[in-house]
Amino acid sequence: FGYKPQGVFGYMPCRKEYWATRRKEYLATSRKEYWATRRKEYLATRRTEYLATRRKEYLVKRRKAYFPTLRKEYWATTRKEYFATCRKEYLATSRKEYWATRRKEYLATRRKEYFPTRRKEYLATRRKAYFPTLRKENLATTRKAYLATCRKEYWATCRVEYLATSREEHLATRRKEYFATCRKKYLATRRKE
Repeated sequence: FGYKPQGVFGYMPCRKEYWATRRKEYLATSRKEYWATRRKEYLATRRTEYLATRRKEYLVKRRKAYFPTLRKEYWATTRKEYFATCRKEYLATSRKEYWATRRKEYLATRRKEYFPTRRKEYLATRRKAYFPTLRKENLATTRKAYLATCRKEYWATCRVEYLATSREEHLATRRKEYFATCRKKYLATRRKE
């Protein structure tokens, strides 16, 4: 029948076909595997790149959203602290100025009230001290002047009467009369005062 086996695989044309098919299958499978692995690697790299870009975009967005809020919070806190410190300083200075002005006004009013009262008291005490001393001095001077005038009158009258009457009788009577009149006058002046 024209059958000529050669070796294990029979005819050479069958072997060629077999190896050709095997090579095709192998190449097809290896190509599929190769492209599958390449696809996996490519997709993995693409995925990592995509995720990296997404992460960058996300971080940029988060940063854009975060930093303004952070800035707002920072400025809000600093503003609060600044205004709190300003308020404290303002209140401290205003308190000092207020109490200084109040102290000045209080001292001015106290001075105004104090000096007139002190003047009144001083004048009252001076008056109290002055008028009794003046009265005493006036009485002493009037007494001295009165007694001197009385003495002069008495001795003048005594001289005149002495020549007429005896010296002893005249002096006794005149002394009695003189002291009686002096006493009456003195008491009258005291009553008037």
